[in-house]
Amino acid sequence: MAAIGRGILDLERVGGMLCIDFVNTMGWRGRALSNEWLKTPADLFLWARSCHILSQDTFDRASLMAESDAAGDLLEKAHSFREVLYCIFSAIAAKQRPCDADITTLNNGLPAALSRLRLRPSGTGEQWEWHGDDVAIEEILLPIVRSAMELLTSPRISRLKECANEGCAWVFLDGSKNRSRRWCDMRDCGNRAKAKRHYHRAKST
Repeated sequence: MAAIGRGILDLERVGGMLCIDFVNTMGWRGRALSNEWLKTPADLFLWARSCHILSQDTFDRASLMAESDAAGDLLEKAHSFREVLYCIFSAIAAKQRPCDADITTLNNGLPAALSRLRLRPSGTGEQWEWHGDDVAIEEILLPIVRSAMELLTSPRISRLKECANEGCAWVFLDGSKNRSRRWCDMRDCGNRAKAKRHYHRAKST
C-alpha cells in the first residue's frame, strides 16, 4: 500500500482492474489511521483522469466544478459505492457469498453503465468503447460499474485476494502461476510482514 500523506497521483495501482484500483483508494478500513485518498472532488477527478476515465477536455471542465454542490454529492456517492464494491470483493476473496443488498446496489448501476457502450472496429475485429467525451461528472462511476461487472462474470474472479497484511484491506488479482501471492505489494506490505517476522524471531531469541 502506498504511503499515507502522499497525493492521489502517487497512489499505486496494483489491483489488476479498474474496479479493484478504485476500491484501493481507501486503505486500513476501520483503523484510526484509515488512509483515504479521495479526500476532495478534485482528487476524484485527478484519479479518473489518471485512469483514462476522463479525457483532458472533460477533466478540465470537471475541475471547474470541483467546488460545486454537485461535485460534493458525487464524492459522497463515490465513497458509498466504493465501500459496496469492497464488501463484495472482500467476501469473494474470503470464499464467502456477498451480501444481497450490495449486489442489488451494483445491479442498479448496470443499465446506465451499459447504455454508454459502443462497438468500434479494431485490427482484430470489434471492441467495446466508452461512448462520449462529454461525460457528466455524475457518470464518472459508470466505467467502474462496467469493470466490476466484467470481473464478477469472469473466471479471473477466482484469483481475487485481499492483502494478508492484517488491516491493509487492499484487494488484487493474483496473477502468479501457483496463486501464491499474498500481499498487495511485496515492496510495501510484504516487507512490513518480513520485518515483523524478523522482529519476533529476534525477540524470542
